Amino acid sequence: MKNCLLLLMFFLTTQLLQAQNYLKGTLFYLDGTQKSLLINKKIDGPKVKVKEQSGESYTVESSSVKALVLATKKGDGEIWYEYLKTVDVKGKEGKKAQWLNKVIDGEVSLYMESWVAIGNPAGSGESYYVKRREEEVATKVSALKYISQMTEYFKDQPAIVEKVQTRDYGPRDLVLLYNDVVE
Repeated sequence: MKNCLLLLMFFLTTQLLQAQNYLKGTLFYLDGTQKSLLINKKIDGPKVKVKEQSGESYTVESSSVKALVLATKKGDGEIWYEYLKTVDVKGKEGKKAQWLNKVIDGEVSLYMESWVAIGNPAGSGESYYVKRREEEVATKVSALKYISQMTEYFKDQPAIVEKVQTRDYGPRDLVLLYNDVVE
């Protein structure tokens, strides 16, 4: 009897921990369809783990998904992700597409990638990417070449370029300013 009780507790604890890894969300497929599911909150590879309301679990190929939206834990907001190819400041394409958090949506969208460096005293950080609506890939914003890169990227709006030159505006500020001007 004691063994059955321990086994039941183990099973329930495991189920509870697994449930905490999933959030309500929606997958937006490349073919235009969408599906509401429970989505594993660890989104970082070529497959997305999902769970039906019935409890059935399976994986979806990231390459078949345009975007996904997760509800926040409190249910008071959404977090958007897109599966994108990326290029660095030199135009060198990344090895594979990756999931990026869409922070700002507009004519130019801003994406963010959070990372954790194990064994690094700095610990963690963020990388930013910009992408125009008509572009196929997102461009990584370089901290080292920020002024020259952002000057080139926003060259169609001289007022934005002037703000880049002051060094007082980060990627989020520039994207918001740019979208205010062109939209």
